[in-house]
Amino acid sequence: MSRHLKFMSFNVRSTQFGSLFLKEYVVDCAVDILGLSETWLTPDVDTSSVSMLFVRADRNSRGGGVASYVRNGIAFKILHSNITTVLEAYWISVKVNTRKYCVGVVHRPPSVNVHDCFH
Repeated sequence: MSRHLKFMSFNVRSTQFGSLFLKEYVVDCAVDILGLSETWLTPDVDTSSVSMLFVRADRNSRGGGVASYVRNGIAFKILHSNITTVLEAYWISVKVNTRKYCVGVVHRPPSVNVHDCFH
């Protein structure tokens, strides 16, 4: 594995409809960690139906949600996951060789004032 990690982030506006495109993109670009916002997934959607997602934090209603693809062979653990009306976020710890990274995906719903997110 390379000494460097390749990170990417997309606002996908529904993972269910774009998962095949995303999977091909991840392979073609050799992405190690892909953060996704506005997945539009809910807890009743099985992760296996969206084959490339390993980490998710879903809304209980339409819209929003955050998720990530982590390349096979990269060790990670979930540190924190939080879905509120003001902010949707999760954080993972990633270990590559001897280095550890903290990676987060955060989404602010468009109806929420930016300043409210920091309180």
